[in-house]
Amino acid sequence: MVLDMTPILSGKCTCIPFEFDFRPEPDSYVQEVFSDLQYPVPMHISGMVTDQAGYMSLHAQVIVKYVTACARCAEPVDGEKQFSFENYYFFL
Repeated sequence: MVLDMTPILSGKCTCIPFEFDFRPEPDSYVQEVFSDLQYPVPMHISGMVTDQAGYMSLHAQVIVKYVTACARCAEPVDGEKQFSFENYYFFL
């Protein structure tokens, strides 16, 4: 996803919300690192970029649904993991 930062950089707004779904490609880094997981639905990512007096802050929430095998009996196990993150950037 590409987010157009022009409205914030030009001073037209102070916040740009975003929301999208992401499905890792079969040969991607995500699939390489987590090879025992399958993703039945795309990962859902939402958040916003906010201008805070010259600092840009990125806040995002990620929801990942996955299927893997039980370590004890090898039966399929459904799971969901949610996490959020925040980054700050300074622009002169």
